[in-house]
Amino acid sequence: MLLFIIILLIFGYWQDKDLVLSQVEYSNESIDQAFDGYRILQVSDLHNSYFGSHQQRLIEMVKKSRPDMIIITGDLLDCRQENIDAAMDFACAAVEIAPTYFVTGNHEAASDQYQLLKKQLTEIGVIILDNRQMLIERGNSRLSLMGVADPLFATVEQLAQEGNYYQQTLESLISQGDGTFNILLAHRPEDFALYVNCGADLVFCGHAHGGQIRIPLIGGVYAPGQGYWPKYTSGFYYEGNTTMVVSRGLGNSLFPIRVFNRPQLLLLTLHSKNSEG
Repeated sequence: MLLFIIILLIFGYWQDKDLVLSQVEYSNESIDQAFDGYRILQVSDLHNSYFGSHQQRLIEMVKKSRPDMIIITGDLLDCRQENIDAAMDFACAAVEIAPTYFVTGNHEAASDQYQLLKKQLTEIGVIILDNRQMLIERGNSRLSLMGVADPLFATVEQLAQEGNYYQQTLESLISQGDGTFNILLAHRPEDFALYVNCGADLVFCGHAHGGQIRIPLIGGVYAPGQGYWPKYTSGFYYEGNTTMVVSRGLGNSLFPIRVFNRPQLLLLTLHSKNSEG
């Protein structure tokens, strides 16, 4: 029995701390040739977790992936922990590797520390994309990058507005893309139907933690916002002209253990219509 407990503890620690870099390809005829081979590294749901002293193992893996852009899709901190050092240790290194963009998750919305984190992220050069859109340029080509704040940030007045405030925000953002290929950063995958209806081309999400416990050949067991046997937990999802990519994320929150669900960095390479992807 003692040996079994020791093996179980070792397995649990390995599952929680052994980083995986998942490399995927994405092709779209709307992507200009100038962005062929463009590498986007997604970081999600760190939740104040550490991977080596001062995030050494995490940062080393990010460096080796040679990203053109780093995107952080929410829950960089955990609202149940006041220490934001883990988040800042990673962010300080990330901005030295590639341009780094961030959107909030539900834990930022619930945290008393978020305003301090926001100030520190801005000071070191992380671009906060909450309800913002910007153009990424390569030569004479461009793509539209936008981010939506977690819906928990909406005020009572905004929620009382006629219509769906979250949907209206998304529609406004995408309309600013001026017809270019658009990439949306959003924390919650359960809102996939909204992203489709608003015309997003490529969406990056986190939040689901891969379903926390993954059963081989079946998938995740539970995800916030989706409940048991969630539909959107990891990988690619398609509907119409929209593709959503969901990261399994890095850290844990209320439930402290991952099973068959190692922490994930996701590296997506864009390909133009003239490329095989």
